[in-house]
Amino acid sequence: MSAKPAGTATVSGKSSGSGAGTVPLLPDLRLLEAEMARTLGTASPARKGAAPDADRLALLNQAQDIMYDAWESGDMRERIAMAKKALAVSDLCADAWVDVAYETSDIVEARELYEHAAAAGKEAVMLELGPDAFADYAGDFWKVLPTRPYMRAVAGLSDLMWDMGEREESIALIREMLRLNPDDNQGMRSYLASRLFALDDLPGVEDLLETYREPIFAEWNWNMALLTFRREGDSAGAALILDQAIEVNPFVPKLLTGATPVPASTPPQYSLGSPEEGIFYAILNGKNWSDTKGALIWVARKTKGK
Repeated sequence: MSAKPAGTATVSGKSSGSGAGTVPLLPDLRLLEAEMARTLGTASPARKGAAPDADRLALLNQAQDIMYDAWESGDMRERIAMAKKALAVSDLCADAWVDVAYETSDIVEARELYEHAAAAGKEAVMLELGPDAFADYAGDFWKVLPTRPYMRAVAGLSDLMWDMGEREESIALIREMLRLNPDDNQGMRSYLASRLFALDDLPGVEDLLETYREPIFAEWNWNMALLTFRREGDSAGAALILDQAIEVNPFVPKLLTGATPVPASTPPQYSLGSPEEGIFYAILNGKNWSDTKGALIWVARKTKGK
């Protein structure tokens, strides 16, 4: 399935936060989360062991521990078997639902599994953190470990909904994720910008680029160039923005125009100004450029001989 259990790429030397511009996290970074959980405990101190939910909470934590072990396995069949084992312990284990969904080839079945994951994750958050958790922790949601399985599940569901043509619903889920976690440790704003372009929601793109001003990154600059070209065509202002985008990452033009083949999957990590950063951008936004009349000709002309 195209929906991702935990994202696809990270940036060398990049920290989280609205000013830093994180991109989707490596799945392997969940192992660091596992160490945090084992050291600090996964449940909120105010709720841990609280009657009458102590038994359900204990089983959920046991299932989550199975998933932490599963992520250490390099064998996908073993990992899926462990995910199913985790679900047998507690059906509130959203990460287990996500892993099973990710390996399901039937898109309808995968959709149902991601919905199970999101629902289980939501119930688990309220079990561990209290019935008002989504209000109490809004704005700092990712900082509390028990929220992360839910957020991973919603990310996967959003991807799958987009693939199935439920575009407005997909975007609404991402907006809710950004409301809960405006620091956007998962890098969902990258997907939101791409999807807003696909719907030609230029005011939405503009608002997003203003909220997350990140001019050191290729994505921000190239999205600014596309936004300006869609509005103004080959204007003097658009040309200046394109020049800046090329300076920030000169590998993007050949990837967009097809002079350099674009790999099928995003690189596991990238550094600023690198070919890998260009690949990440082209995979997410190449179609938006090709769907914009005259945009690729504009880029090719501006970069001819470079």
